[in-house]
Amino acid sequence: MLISSCTFTRLSHTGFLADCSGAESAFRAAEKLDPDDKATVANLAILLEYNKWGLRYGPGAKLKDAVTEYGKLSVEQQTDLGIQNNLSFALFYASEFSEAEKVAETSNSQPNSLIVACEAALNGVHEDMRTIASNHIQSLSPNEDN
Repeated sequence: MLISSCTFTRLSHTGFLADCSGAESAFRAAEKLDPDDKATVANLAILLEYNKWGLRYGPGAKLKDAVTEYGKLSVEQQTDLGIQNNLSFALFYASEFSEAEKVAETSNSQPNSLIVACEAALNGVHEDMRTIASNHIQSLSPNEDN
């Protein structure tokens, strides 16, 4: 069973995430006991996206460790677990903009807002706005070459 981000948020506000290192240790132990349980890997990755105050992607969150855990899951497994965009967001908040954009662009759901944010972080806002305008104009006019 995959724990939702809402559950993590509720747990943090009620004090249940006060022992994040204990929760992390428990998930890591469970992962060693049953490495084929991909939901455990996903839950650990999601837990690592939170800091000790329960803020997702907040200061002190172990985002690079979360990325490592997501890397243990195939794209198909991530999709089956409903977390197909989590890796790209974890990379983004870890300031790995180029990698986040690459992962987001290969995703079936292509989170466009994340791709735009990556472009802005990598190239600046002005370049990003030109890209948006160019893409918008191309989508409005038929491409006669095809």
